[in-house]
Amino acid sequence: MKNEKIKNITLSAVFVAVISAFSQISLPLATGVALTGQVFAIALCGFCLPCFYATFSVIAYIILGFFGVPVFANFGAGSVLFGFSGGFIFGFLPFVLLCSFAKRFDKKAIRLLFGFLGLAVCHICGVLWFSAVSGRSIFESFSAVSLPFIVKDIICVITAFFVSKKILNRVIK
Repeated sequence: MKNEKIKNITLSAVFVAVISAFSQISLPLATGVALTGQVFAIALCGFCLPCFYATFSVIAYIILGFFGVPVFANFGAGSVLFGFSGGFIFGFLPFVLLCSFAKRFDKKAIRLLFGFLGLAVCHICGVLWFSAVSGRSIFESFSAVSLPFIVKDIICVITAFFVSKKILNRVIK
């Protein structure tokens, strides 16, 4: 039991680093919300770790950024949480939780469905936040910061799901 806890804490720290690294795979866009690898990393974290540790990893990532460690896209930190992309960053919490919760089910389709549900919640958080911060309508915000990313993000969730199976079989177990 104690070794399992140490393993999960260690993996949580590793996933904080993975999320931070994938955040730097970034293409800044005119909307102020960058095209990043974060969705893949968040989904991977959720599909690999138990709920508590996956959520802990994302909370630690957000706290590091809040206190000035440049872990967000384009080496951003601090005020990024309150800017245009802050809603997506906070949306990573329900996203990772739903991906992790999905492991309780045997069927791949149901597990992927939970990943897509988490992605949808993350996008909703991001769109609502962007709308509030930018003063744009919900529809304009959706068109600017969600719609262009949906296909890429769905592919990221699917890829993370299948990569997680390899990681779980070879590294974590």
